[in-house]
Amino acid sequence: MRAERSFVLDAPPAALWPLVANTDSLNRELGLPVVAYNPVPKASGGTTIIARASMMGQEMEWVEHPYEWIAPREYSVEREFVKGPFKRLLWGVKLLPEGTGTKVEVFADLEPRGFLGQMGATLVLKRNLEGFRNAAENFNRFLKTELNSPYPKRFTMAPVDETALAAATARLREMGAEPGVVARLAQHLCTAVDEQVTRMRPFELASRWKTDRYASLRTFLYATRAGLVDMTWNVVCPSCRGVTCELPSLSQVRRAAHCPTCGIHYDADFDRTVEVRFNVNAAVRKAQHETFCAGGPGNTPHYMAQLRLKPGETRALELDLAPGRCKVSAAGLGHPAEFEVLEGEGGAEAVAHLDAQGVHVQGAPLRAGPTQWTLNNASGAELIVHLERAEWSEEAVNAAMISTLQDFRDLFSKEMLAAEEELSVRSLTFIFTDLKGSTGLYEAAGDAQAYTLVRAHFALLIRQIREHHGAVVKTIGDAVMAAFLAPEDAVRAALAIQRELAASGLGQEGRKIVLKLGMHTGPCIAVNANDKLDYFGTTVNLAQRAQSQSLGHDLVLTQALSERDGVRKLLEAAGAKLERFEAEVKGFSKKIPLTRAVLV
Repeated sequence: MRAERSFVLDAPPAALWPLVANTDSLNRELGLPVVAYNPVPKASGGTTIIARASMMGQEMEWVEHPYEWIAPREYSVEREFVKGPFKRLLWGVKLLPEGTGTKVEVFADLEPRGFLGQMGATLVLKRNLEGFRNAAENFNRFLKTELNSPYPKRFTMAPVDETALAAATARLREMGAEPGVVARLAQHLCTAVDEQVTRMRPFELASRWKTDRYASLRTFLYATRAGLVDMTWNVVCPSCRGVTCELPSLSQVRRAAHCPTCGIHYDADFDRTVEVRFNVNAAVRKAQHETFCAGGPGNTPHYMAQLRLKPGETRALELDLAPGRCKVSAAGLGHPAEFEVLEGEGGAEAVAHLDAQGVHVQGAPLRAGPTQWTLNNASGAELIVHLERAEWSEEAVNAAMISTLQDFRDLFSKEMLAAEEELSVRSLTFIFTDLKGSTGLYEAAGDAQAYTLVRAHFALLIRQIREHHGAVVKTIGDAVMAAFLAPEDAVRAALAIQRELAASGLGQEGRKIVLKLGMHTGPCIAVNANDKLDYFGTTVNLAQRAQSQSLGHDLVLTQALSERDGVRKLLEAAGAKLERFEAEVKGFSKKIPLTRAVLV
């Protein structure tokens, strides 16, 4: 039994696509039931997704085949029912350019089972197709700012305990959180629907609220201590980027992870696959996160296209590419092919050949714009092929980022990895500092005065490190180890520290504080050391060795760090005199190329 509808909307396909492709919210808007998903491993590899729901008083169970889509043009899904009044459903949507607007085509093939299925099929088709049209027209009105929400009908909203909200918000204000962000957060927790107050991303909300990203993140950290929200550690699949587990503490995160949906095992890492999100505290509001669809295009927005290719099948498609790193991959097939899409428009053709050895792309380098793709499955098995953007979302707050914020270190000092766990970090920047001639300082100034000077220097360092989005990992005597996510932030902090120390004249003549400072950037591992979140590896060691080459009042950077474009521009803008040299340092067999930056 087939039914179709078509209609024209004012908005263009690219604007409508994120709303139409958000099948989880769309299905809720259509009045479809909550769905429970159970991934079942296949003997041949991968998984079969078994879904269950209750509809019209009937318990239904079906095999959910992977959605197919080409953004922002079309998607479809096939469901084979093993229980309930239907045998099979094929549902699809196309968004076709029509002048400055969009012609929307939607269809459904529904095969009934028995008399009850035949009676219900007509009703289900009519209701869902008309419901989809109404929903799409609401999307159109939302894009024209005629509606406040694209999904106005069926979202649930648990009641808010106004007393608990007021008390927690008052505590948050007393902690000194940014007042504007506090007001925004309190309003959001009062007025947003349930799914918008669970798994909240501070940077995502900051973009919507037009507030400072780091001020918003800090507010969420303080809000956790105030009892307004709960912080959770989410392990994210590197393929579909869905949350594979949500944990209340970093100590429960394990390196060995598994995505049941994709059917893959992977190693969790600190700066991509471990992400911090926030849920409204249950004392304020008992919100529930319900699932109405887990496989639609909106759940994996980094996939530009997803297609099912049978053995030996060749498929052609057109895809609009944006500049950046992209890749072609297939579930169960190793060695994805990465390629760069360059700036500038220019039509192109590309071929992706998939076989037992992996994915092979011909036609690179590619340029931004419409690209004609030919996909050829020579693997001998059915494949789910993804054409995807390789970059990770800038809206995510990963574990590496949050662990290099001083506010996190201050508020959550007990958050650490389990003693036996270590997680890789692709890149962090480390600063090591030490006082030059500290022994002489204590002798000249006396213990009490010298200790006062040292404490004042620590306060200066910590303040500048905090202001530049870094964190003090530990102090060792008079020395400090600090970590930063962005190398540029580390350099800004180092310049500010040396400038302020020089201007402050901390200490008296012959007893002045002279600071040695060294830094390096690169990969490392995050570990639990003496019940603290710490970092180890060659990058850390080299940053410490760079500090040993400092003469005081300067910055010693590894040459690789000093040659980064952003760092070089910062040093030039500071008017630093750069001296390149090589040094033999402990623990390294070869001389290390370094750069001394002297502020003049």
